[in-house]
Amino acid sequence: MDTILNDLNFINNLVNIIHINISLFIFALNGLILYVITKKLKLDTIELKFVFLLCVVEIIAGLNYTSLAIFKLINGYNFFAPNNTPCIVYAYISSTCIRFEYVVVSVLALWRYLAVVHEYKLDQKLLVIITIAGISPTVATFLYGLINMDARPISSYVICAPITNPGQISTILNIIGTILLMLPCWLITYCYFFIGWKANKKLNLMKTEAQINNNEVALKAIKIQKINLMLQILMVFVLYNVDVMVTVVTYFMRLTTGYKRPPFFDAITYEMLVFTLALNPIITVSFQPEVKNEIKLVFIKLHAKIKKALRSIAIRE
Repeated sequence: MDTILNDLNFINNLVNIIHINISLFIFALNGLILYVITKKLKLDTIELKFVFLLCVVEIIAGLNYTSLAIFKLINGYNFFAPNNTPCIVYAYISSTCIRFEYVVVSVLALWRYLAVVHEYKLDQKLLVIITIAGISPTVATFLYGLINMDARPISSYVICAPITNPGQISTILNIIGTILLMLPCWLITYCYFFIGWKANKKLNLMKTEAQINNNEVALKAIKIQKINLMLQILMVFVLYNVDVMVTVVTYFMRLTTGYKRPPFFDAITYEMLVFTLALNPIITVSFQPEVKNEIKLVFIKLHAKIKKALRSIAIRE
């Protein structure tokens, strides 16, 4: 069983199918969000403009994983080889996309945190400056490896890693790259935890008022909102801490003890990052009531149309 799980052909065929399905999910989800924020909400706030940017990066990532899956289904996992062109291209696009997206999500989380918790709204220019400052170290770090044409497949061959040549400079740059992955995740967690704390305080006040008025309907609605809030915070913790920490911990184990992830575990570790990337818009929109309500309205209208169409078919029969 262990031999089958760690077979590179098996791993890559499985991951290719996963990548195609995740990409389809990314296209559908972000297409819906883009429709809502451009057609319904007209991109009329700073926050919506950054959600638009997030969706664009998501679609680029989706195209990246779709093309990668197709090429590897045709050519096999040997499509990647140390320092070959596909390895270099996908290593730097994938690594940059993941970090850039985390920066955008963290900037959105920071904007919401300041607006909700401290009632202070950052202007658009400052948000752009913060975003550029957040992504610049990643670009600078990976530019070194790109100039040196340095990239190798990870042990599962599902993707290539940048900056892999042995040496002190590569080690330092990899540590910097890992820290640049962790920092936005910690900022996202901190901001959304405090947004959740603030929202929970408001719900507690509403609950007290509903109890005084003996309003059972309001109490039931508040209970549902509290459960939803708890699930949102739990998702934030899992996606931006548990998923990412597996990569971080095993990387530092490799530095200190020479640990090398077995191929199947290596693939799972990477796919956890891809899974988080695909769910970034859901987390972002779940804390944006305006967009969330518009998306719900789209589904309600769609459900009504489907129901009407089915009823018409039934009447004809």
